[in-house]
Amino acid sequence: MLATMVRRATGSHLRLSKAFLAALSRERGDAVGSAELEAELRGAVATGKNAFASAELSEVEFVRFLASKLQGNDFRKELAELHLEDLYLVCACLHGHSEAFAALEAKHFARLAREAIRLRAEFAQDEAKQVLRELLFVARPDQQPAIAQYSGKSALGGWLRVIAIREILRLKKMAERARPEDELPNLASTGGNPELQHLRTRYQGEFRAAFSEALTRLTEKDRVILRQHFLDGLGIDGLAKVHKVHRATTARWLTKAKEDLAELTKQILRQRLSLKGSELDSLVRLVRSELEVSLAGLIRNPS
Repeated sequence: MLATMVRRATGSHLRLSKAFLAALSRERGDAVGSAELEAELRGAVATGKNAFASAELSEVEFVRFLASKLQGNDFRKELAELHLEDLYLVCACLHGHSEAFAALEAKHFARLAREAIRLRAEFAQDEAKQVLRELLFVARPDQQPAIAQYSGKSALGGWLRVIAIREILRLKKMAERARPEDELPNLASTGGNPELQHLRTRYQGEFRAAFSEALTRLTEKDRVILRQHFLDGLGIDGLAKVHKVHRATTARWLTKAKEDLAELTKQILRQRLSLKGSELDSLVRLVRSELEVSLAGLIRNPS
C-alpha cells in the first residue's frame, strides 16, 4: 500500500511534501524520503477527509495547516499522533466552508450549550450557541479566531469544552463585577437642558427599572444581537460573520432591536409614571438620547 502511494507521489512531483516542508521551514530531504513523506501526507489527507468529505479544501492548504501544528524535531512521529479528522474539520472552518461550520456545530454544540447554561443559568439554548459561535469563529483585532488555536494533539470535543468553559466563566465574572449603579454617572449629557436634567435625576431609578424590564420583553434574538454589539463589541461585519448573513441584514436587526427597546422602555415609563404633555415628550427624548450609552452597562446585568 505504502509502496503504491510512494509511486503515485513521485509521479505527482512531491507536491504535498514540498508544501509541507516549506511550511515547516525545513530543508527538503532526498527524493526517496520526500516520496515517502508525500505518501504519508496523502494518507493524512485521506484520513482527514473521513470527517468531512464534501469540503472543497485544498490538499496543499491542509498539509500546510498540519505543518503549523508541529513543534518538535521528529515531525513524522508528531504527525502520526495528530487527530487528523478533527484538524481537517477545523481547517475547513478556518477557510470559510459553511458546511464545515454546520458539521462542527451539529457534532459538538448541543453538549457545549448545555455546559454553558449550567454555568450561566440565564442563558437560553440559542443564546449559548451564539456565544460559542462568536468565541470560536470570530477574529478579534490582531488575533485569530479561537478555533485556530486547536493543536490536534487532543480530541476536538474535549478541547472545545475547556475553551467554552473558560469563556463562559470569563463572561460570568464580568457580569458579576458589573455594578449598574456605577453606570448612571456616565450616561449621555442632557446638553444643559434643565428639564431633561430634572427628569433624569427625579426618575433615575424608574428609568433603570423600566429599561431592565424592557430588555426582558425583547425577543431572544434581539437580546443576543444587543449583547453581542454593546457588550462584546461586535460591529455590523462581525455580527454578519457570526450569524452567517449579509451585513445589511445585521444592520437592520440591530436598528430594530434598539428601536423596540426604546419603545418598550417608553411604554413602561408612561404606564408607571402617568406623565402627560411636555414632561412625557421630554422623557421620551431622554430615553432616546441615553439608550445606547446606558445599554452597555445595563445589558450586563438587567436586574
